[in-house]
Parts: sequence; C-alpha cells; structure tokens
Amino acid sequence: MVDLGGPASGASNPAVVLNAWGQDAAEAVGYTDAGAFVGAELLPPHRLPEYRAYRDTAQAHAVPFSEYWERRR
Repeated sequence: MVDLGGPASGASNPAVVLNAWGQDAAEAVGYTDAGAFVGAELLPPHRLPEYRAYRDTAQAHAVPFSEYWERRR
C-alpha cells in the first residue's frame, strides 16, 4: 500500500494499492479514521507504472519484521 492516492469518496485516510491478482491495476482506496473501508476507485492505466515503481522501491528497502523489531529496542 502506498499512501499517495487521492481519496476514495468520503475517505479521510486515502491510500493506493496494487491489486493482489497479478498487479495489473492500481486503486485509490479510502478508510475512515476508525478504519472502516469506504470505497475504492480504479486509477487510469497510465498511473500503474508509477505505483509499481513505489512498490519496487519499498520492497528493495524492506527488512524482515524480526530484524525491524530488534532495531527498535
């Protein structure tokens, strides 16, 4: 999930996700402050490479959770 999207109708916490079924679409999803899902909006296909690049950058810098947690101590 990348927190760069426009709000989906009525969302106070917008984000963008690549779908989990082959990552051939990006959707702006919205949640209320309480965490309730309020909707999703399919983004235009020309935006997909942008969000794939964000995903790839995040994955390149990712560490296993146990390693992250140990650093916080």
